[in-house]
Amino acid sequence: MATVVCRVRNLSLFQTRVLTCSFSSSSVVSGKKSRVPFDKRFPVTAKDVHRHKEGGSVEMEQAVAMHIVQPSGYVDERNKRFTTVKEMIPEFVVPDLTNFQLKPYVSYKVPEIHQTRFTARDLFNACYAEEVRKRYDDSRD
Repeated sequence: MATVVCRVRNLSLFQTRVLTCSFSSSSVVSGKKSRVPFDKRFPVTAKDVHRHKEGGSVEMEQAVAMHIVQPSGYVDERNKRFTTVKEMIPEFVVPDLTNFQLKPYVSYKVPEIHQTRFTARDLFNACYAEEVRKRYDDSRD
């Protein structure tokens, strides 16, 4: 889309007016991005082709409004069949908060807690150290 912008400029009292014209072929017109035709850098959404907008229609709105869902598997190259992978299926773990007494607010009056840095050794000691000692003692006997 080409745009020609012309401005009249006064140089001084004794000189005549000068007409300056500039030619623009980009989609940026007067500082605003033109979305007609659509810019490839921005995805077209249902808001852009809504039936109440100029140039929009119900058909375009329905065609663009489809959501793209990530696949939960892959197509096997040997037998050309879709294989579902359990780890690729999203799983939402939501706790049951019925009869929960605490509120989602933390006061600024809470005293600050100072503790040492939690290291990998501390994590090992907290989770696995007792089991490793027990297995070691059993293997020695």
